[in-house]
Amino acid sequence: MSVYQLLNFSCPPPEIKNQFGHKPELWDPIRKKFVSFKPEEWVRQWLIRDLELTYNYPLTLMSCERGTSFNELSKRFDLLVRDRQGVPLMVVECKSYKLGLTENDVQQVFTYNATIGAKNVLLTNGVNHLYFSKNIEEVWSLQDGIVEY
Repeated sequence: MSVYQLLNFSCPPPEIKNQFGHKPELWDPIRKKFVSFKPEEWVRQWLIRDLELTYNYPLTLMSCERGTSFNELSKRFDLLVRDRQGVPLMVVECKSYKLGLTENDVQQVFTYNATIGAKNVLLTNGVNHLYFSKNIEEVWSLQDGIVEY
């Protein structure tokens, strides 16, 4: 088995299906299928695992790669976490661990959230995490940690 980039999550990494003669794949427990191993997907699948195993978010409250519209443009968010009432709790944008996080990345995830309306936004490349939360006055601030659902 090849060595893969270790990321900054609390749980062990996701399992990799690496059959001889085939490209490596990752099991996506939300979509219930194997997906191609790509740096961004490695980050997303590890984050999903961390949300489930470390923070106890049920997989049934998460959705992956769904579409939304903003100013008549179709957009696809990486991950959406809902609360127990089905209300959007956190929208997530995952980037490759090979890339740094930029201001454009922050704008991208907030653009997605403009139509979703989650109170929390997470931008991660698996190494660095930017977590924003909206307070009672509807003001966004950078936070440490992940919100309880």
